[in-house]
Amino acid sequence: MNPLRFPTAMNTTMPPRQIFITALLAVLALGATARAQDPAPSPSPSPSASPASVKVEPRDVDDDVDVDVDVDVHVDADRIEAEVDRANASARREMERALREAEISRADIEKEARKAAKNMALTDAQRRQLSAEARATAEAAMHESRASRETAMREAMQDAQQEAREKALEERNRARERQLEERERAREKAQEAREREREKREAVREESERIDDLYDEAMESIDDEEWSDALRPLSKLMSLNVKVDAALYWTSYAQAKMNRAAASLASLARLQKEFPTSRWAKEGKALELEVRGKAGQTPRPDQEDDADLKLMAVSAMAQSDPQEALPVLTKILAAPSSSRRVKERSLFVLAQMGTEQASSAIAEVARGNSSPELQRKAIQYLGVFGGPTNRKVLSEVYSSTTDNALRKQILNSFMVSGDRARVLTAAKTEKDPALRSTAIRLLGVMQGTTELGQMYATAATADEKKDILQALFVGGATDQVAAAARSEKDKEVRLVAVRNLGLMGRKSETVLAELYRVETDPEVKKEVLNAFFLQGNAVRLVEIAKVEKDPTLKKEAVHWLSLTNSKEARAYMIELLKD
Repeated sequence: MNPLRFPTAMNTTMPPRQIFITALLAVLALGATARAQDPAPSPSPSPSASPASVKVEPRDVDDDVDVDVDVDVHVDADRIEAEVDRANASARREMERALREAEISRADIEKEARKAAKNMALTDAQRRQLSAEARATAEAAMHESRASRETAMREAMQDAQQEAREKALEERNRARERQLEERERAREKAQEAREREREKREAVREESERIDDLYDEAMESIDDEEWSDALRPLSKLMSLNVKVDAALYWTSYAQAKMNRAAASLASLARLQKEFPTSRWAKEGKALELEVRGKAGQTPRPDQEDDADLKLMAVSAMAQSDPQEALPVLTKILAAPSSSRRVKERSLFVLAQMGTEQASSAIAEVARGNSSPELQRKAIQYLGVFGGPTNRKVLSEVYSSTTDNALRKQILNSFMVSGDRARVLTAAKTEKDPALRSTAIRLLGVMQGTTELGQMYATAATADEKKDILQALFVGGATDQVAAAARSEKDKEVRLVAVRNLGLMGRKSETVLAELYRVETDPEVKKEVLNAFFLQGNAVRLVEIAKVEKDPTLKKEAVHWLSLTNSKEARAYMIELLKD
């Protein structure tokens, strides 16, 4: 059986190219088969030869089985050749038919190829277009993604920056709050320290003023020869342990005037024991001789009569020949044996002279070169009689002494003599608060309101402003006090200004009424109501009580009206009772 089987008919549904290739492969296979079946040429057997015995080695058996098979084969050469011819013819026909079909289909193949190429080209164009679109889309997506990332990064950065700014702002606010709190605490501490210092200064000032007032009170009583009245402030000074040496001297002096010799000598003994180096101790020795003389303990019982004679002689000499009396008076002041009455009279006569020589003699006493008792008298006389020379001496003593009581007395002498310039200088430059306050007060007595107004504008402390306002009140400067009541920032100073306006009488009622109308601070308004009460101004108080909406202020006005004995106040009270 032929191992190759060819199809009897071509499958016309196959693609031409495949048909062509299939036919070609069939022809090649047929030729190979024919060669394999065509035996090699061998010598022709003789007719008499018997059928040949052929040994065939099977090819398709297993190599592991070695079998020798002897087969008798009868070969029909004609039949095989005929079959080969038929097969070749059939193959040629099939190949020719395939070639014809292939030729017929070539145009279709080319058409299909062109179509396929076109389709392929179209597909490539589309692919390129799609690729371009894809790339564009990808690039757009990448751009969009990049833009989104950039936007996200910007937003994240902005959020981070905003958060950082908010945190920084919050931290700054906290730091500012801490600073404000610390500043407030520091301010409160500073305010407390200033308040304590002010209270301390005020206490020192009050104590100093109290001491000066006690001493001045004692001296005024001695000048007025009210001896028992002088003993009270002197005893108070000794209990406070201030100016004890001076207090002991003047106590002994007053006791001697009251003929209490034993008590006077006891005071002088204490003075010599406790203050042996005091200038008052030296003067005390002279006083002791005088006290003992009055008590009959000296050999000159006619001393008092001798003093009276000397006083008459001094007065007569000063009237008749002042120049001749000057050396006699100077000698009396320098002599330790001269009595106090004679020395005081001599000082009085010298102060009346007003000459340069007389002022020089008084200046020696005023500087304390004689006795503390006469020093006060000398300063007093220099102020009373005034004059450029006397004021110059006072100024020199003021600059040289450290005794504030003496300096205060000199300021009073400046005021008595009308020396406003020196009082103003002390008010501006004096370091001691008590002396500065005294100078400011004396300026008010001297009607130095213009100078006081200028000082108020540059005053550094509330205490100084209060002193100036008090001096302006003494000087009757209503306009300046009113200006302070309107514009002063310190409430305590404003309250002092309003209170002083009330003490200045009805001439300030218009200012007070206007101030009450525009004022917003209830405490200041209450002080205005108090000022109206100090004026006895029931009309203004009734006006305010009728229209005031604040119940507290209305009650305050009614309270002051209840203390005012006036027909307007009574009429308003009756009206309230009717309501």
